Amino acid sequence: MKKYYAIPLLITTIMFVVNVNIYASNNDFIRPKHELCISYGEAALLYYGTLFSTIIDRSETKDLYPESEYNHKTRSIGVPTISYMYNHKKWFAHGIDLVLGGTKYSVSNNVTQQTVYSRYHLVASTLYTARFSYLNRKHVMLYSSASAGIMLWFGVNNTHILPTGHITAIGTAFGGENVRGFVELGVGAKGIIRAGITFALGESI
Repeated sequence: MKKYYAIPLLITTIMFVVNVNIYASNNDFIRPKHELCISYGEAALLYYGTLFSTIIDRSETKDLYPESEYNHKTRSIGVPTISYMYNHKKWFAHGIDLVLGGTKYSVSNNVTQQTVYSRYHLVASTLYTARFSYLNRKHVMLYSSASAGIMLWFGVNNTHILPTGHITAIGTAFGGENVRGFVELGVGAKGIIRAGITFALGESI
């Protein structure tokens, strides 16, 4: 799973360098009225929920596929998110997030490496997000946010509807007027660490 952290950590490093170089600017952060955001997160709470399902899978398959002869793997497929945000004020924005995620459980033969069993556990969530910015520079913004919504948990034989949410403890957006990056640290449906790109839609406020 380490490879999934490479891109967010790289963007975090770039973010730090950018912040150091332009922190001294006193102008307000360039903020469009509408934003389209695409991001990827890891270690979301929904992953640990679907992980419970893969534990059941393992218990059901361990007799048919003994671990002495077969390799049992559980992998996260990450948490891709697409969001729309409306900047109501310079310090407040709100919008909608569409979040996907889940795990893949597979069993393969130790000798031939052939997969003999696999199962996905998928989750789709819709959240309302409120974002509050508390530090603004011309090309850098620091913020926190809170989200709440519903989650569809697609099981093998049924689908569950459950409440879900997310808290971003700290996030930073950096870049120009039309395109910029962002990195967030939080807990919940979108992942402990999340990084992405924001595209401006419409005029700045």
